[in-house]
Amino acid sequence: MEDIDEDTLKKHLQWHLANATRMSVPEPTFFRRSQWQKNVWTRGSYNSYVTLQGNLADRSPLAKATLKSGKPVLLWAGEHTHTTRYGTVDGAIETGEREAYKVIDYWDKQP
Repeated sequence: MEDIDEDTLKKHLQWHLANATRMSVPEPTFFRRSQWQKNVWTRGSYNSYVTLQGNLADRSPLAKATLKSGKPVLLWAGEHTHTTRYGTVDGAIETGEREAYKVIDYWDKQP
């Protein structure tokens, strides 16, 4: 999927959605995809925290902030910290937003 040009991929996805829903599907106004395999720093993606017993059932401990005197000094984001969308790009995005809001909330409460 990373090697297919964006326009071809969008048309392909439109066709599949139209075929599955039996509805007319408009051209997307926004399109995002990951290309982690082509990224020289990652060379692919992964599904994090798979144990010998299977996937980690409760991922909330992975997102536990490190606090010092009630102040967040280390926050954890990333797909591996999402409770339901781990292993996905949208899970990574949502957890980044989650942690950003924690910082905003902290600073909003400061005098």
